[in-house]
Amino acid sequence: EDVSEITEAVYSKTLGNVFFVKQALEELVRKNVIYYDMMMFLWQFGDVTRVELEDCLSDDVVEMVRSKLSTMPETLQTALSLAAYTKNTFSLDLLSVLCTSQSLDLNQKALEKLIRRAFKEGLVLNDGNNDGSFKFAHDRIREAACTAIPEGERDSFLRGVAEVLI
Repeated sequence: EDVSEITEAVYSKTLGNVFFVKQALEELVRKNVIYYDMMMFLWQFGDVTRVELEDCLSDDVVEMVRSKLSTMPETLQTALSLAAYTKNTFSLDLLSVLCTSQSLDLNQKALEKLIRRAFKEGLVLNDGNNDGSFKFAHDRIREAACTAIPEGERDSFLRGVAEVLI
């Protein structure tokens, strides 16, 4: 099929930025504009115009990442928000302490499972030091995790993080 409508819409929003293109395509999949047809074994898309496609996509990559985060379990969203307010890398041990400070009842195994999911979703990466630390896969993911905390709750959230880090 002709994919020029999708190509043009995605390019007009992303200007070819690879990270942004990936987020845009994932957003279209989340909104069922693009879907995998299990019977035909191929990707399909509905009869939509370029304008309709552009309306489905945000101009802001952080907003797209935030949309992706909103589909994740709330505990993972909070854990990533906590990690976003630490140094560039974070360990599971530090994240566990931060989660406890925010009254998230997660044992080490549950936290590992959450971070494994974030890893599979491309949100975090191993930092490469073989010490069990992680880092965000892109600075825009970290920014989205920071802004995922509602404005009215952010001060107390940050106070809790600061108390642990100090």
